[in-house]
Amino acid sequence: MRLARRFAGFVLVTVVLGLVLPACISPEAAAELAPTLSLKSIGGSRIAFQNGIPVPTFSYQPRRRLELGGRWRIQTTAMDHDLSLAVRSQSLNQIIADAAGREKAAFDDTRWATVEVPGSYDPPPSASGNGAWYRKDFDVPSDWQNQTVTLKFGAANYVADVWLNGRYLGYHEGGSTPFAFDATDAIVPGDINIIAVRVDNPPWGTRQDIVPWGLTDWWNYGGLTQPAWFEATPAVYAVRADVVPHLDGADIAVTVHQRGGAAEPVQVGIDILPATVDPSNLTNPDPLSLIPPGAVPIASQRVDAGQLGRDGTSQVHARFSLNAADLWSPQSPALYVLEVAVFWQERRVDQLFETFGLRRIAVDAILPRLLLNGNPVQYAGVALHDERVYPASNGQPRGGPVVTPDDILLLLDKANATNVQLIRADHHPANPLLLMLADRLGYAIWEEIPLYHYTPATFAIAMDRGIPQQMLSEMDLRDMNHPSVLFHGLANESTGGTEREQALARL
Repeated sequence: MRLARRFAGFVLVTVVLGLVLPACISPEAAAELAPTLSLKSIGGSRIAFQNGIPVPTFSYQPRRRLELGGRWRIQTTAMDHDLSLAVRSQSLNQIIADAAGREKAAFDDTRWATVEVPGSYDPPPSASGNGAWYRKDFDVPSDWQNQTVTLKFGAANYVADVWLNGRYLGYHEGGSTPFAFDATDAIVPGDINIIAVRVDNPPWGTRQDIVPWGLTDWWNYGGLTQPAWFEATPAVYAVRADVVPHLDGADIAVTVHQRGGAAEPVQVGIDILPATVDPSNLTNPDPLSLIPPGAVPIASQRVDAGQLGRDGTSQVHARFSLNAADLWSPQSPALYVLEVAVFWQERRVDQLFETFGLRRIAVDAILPRLLLNGNPVQYAGVALHDERVYPASNGQPRGGPVVTPDDILLLLDKANATNVQLIRADHHPANPLLLMLADRLGYAIWEEIPLYHYTPATFAIAMDRGIPQQMLSEMDLRDMNHPSVLFHGLANESTGGTEREQALARL
């Protein structure tokens, strides 16, 4: 009887939510704020651009780097969500007027509270529905003069507008994927700089044109939930390197860019080096830490990128065959390090490093089974929310988004105790720290975009806006080189016939 009552209560709650959430308060028309990511065809290659620059790598690079983690000034405030999601050419002036100077370098924020970044301004049990203004001052070294400077965010939930020294850089929508801006003209080397970020996080269930929109089973952490940092490079630099693995080698695409400058010939050197993971480097994000002392390249190529013009972008391709290659699997997570060198005027001017693994996941054409590296596999798995649970405080979960490798290791220790090989990384793109450790420790990962509990109406709204498509592209671009990512989810626990099928087909 007690079980029957509980089941009846569950059904009642589910039915009520199903009736209430589709009828939630929503603007008369869907938001018109456009996605910022697009694909351009250059020299026969499709290259992703966002905010006026080719989408860069977001993995750790041993370059000039300014971390923006730590304490930021913060002021939470009610925000006009319709304004936040309006076309910026029509809404920016009003956003600035409402800011009342908060975006300006000279604004006095000394009486504001402080918050840790990465983190959240509304951890449980608070759920105010407010947005927040973030501000931070920082010193920029004098030797950053004449460098190309990129500002990178791991994630900001949900809509972020960014100013540097009072200069507007742009916006981004989507709470779990990275974005970047060219900060070269706004940064001031040899001086104190001020960054200001306006973050609006419309409450779930109040409108149907955000992703996710309503019913979820994880906390809606608002704010700068992942790291933010600056990188400095020469004017000619490697933007990203993408690896398509095979069982006997890899196809590698390297994107190079020149900010300003005159047309000059550019060459790209590509080396594949061995990698070793041990307790001393397990949590070190720098790919260089994985290269054993005295290691030499396993394979090398030098590729002509042709004439790279002013503000030009190009992509070069190289194919490698490796004898007796070590393959990645959860049982044997073999990794390699990719080193890219950019040569301009016969001088090496930039380097980029990535870790990757060789593996192939496929569905058997005859039997209902998965094949990893040609071998049948099946995995026991668990789902992990991107949330700090341990160490508990007063019998309650610690709370807050995951921000350190140790946070991940605590969760993986619990998962490992149940003898799992697969982690389902929440219902949104995985935390990059989880992917780094899964690559190195040997866990298969299933990640997805947050089309969660969607309906025919909300599928149509989301797909028409293009935000799911952007989220999927951002997730794929960020996670291209992680061998642990074996599965992608496109929607979860959603309803709808034709609308759902069309959305999945488009994605």
